[in-house]
Amino acid sequence: MLNEWLSQSTIKNLKSNTSKFKSSVPFNYISIDNFLGNEKFNELKKICLKQDFYVEDHDLYHFKRTIDYKNSKDKIIIDFCNFLKSKEVISFFEKLSGIKLDNTKIDVHSLRLESGDYLLCHDDDVQGRAIAFILNFSDFEEIDGGKLELFNSQNSKPTTVCTSITPKNNRFNMFKVTPGKSFHQIEEVMSDNQRNSISGWFYKK
Repeated sequence: MLNEWLSQSTIKNLKSNTSKFKSSVPFNYISIDNFLGNEKFNELKKICLKQDFYVEDHDLYHFKRTIDYKNSKDKIIIDFCNFLKSKEVISFFEKLSGIKLDNTKIDVHSLRLESGDYLLCHDDDVQGRAIAFILNFSDFEEIDGGKLELFNSQNSKPTTVCTSITPKNNRFNMFKVTPGKSFHQIEEVMSDNQRNSISGWFYKK
């Protein structure tokens, strides 16, 4: 299952990425380029971009998203969700993060942010969430905005941006959900480029 979906570099670099994850600041995170093998990535991207998106408008965010993919009927999306829940992959992410994960529960959906869309700062603290992840389907430049920004914090409140990660095709970002610490946001998209991705959460065992 790992070899079917993950790139060889992702598999090969598990040990070094584990060290990076554990030593990262402002909280445990990792950004992995060329995460999936090219063929699987292109198949997944193609089908995800064809999904129906609906507007989510809230004080905290404005963007478009799909249904939760556990309800999808598309074979490639179903295969990807089964891949994420497989014993091999759960074991891979447990080694990478040092967190025991529930292979019976995972949330997965696609997001689309267009010009003016954003996701304001929050810590993802929802009961049971262990790891947040996002796989990018877009290549952005600095001028486009849309960066994933990770915040320093003090006394369980965000302070300043510590790390900014620009969207790049097949770039996989994940971080440990830590109440009062894992503050992050998606910067407002400032161009006509679409910021497309597939994202979700693993849950604690």
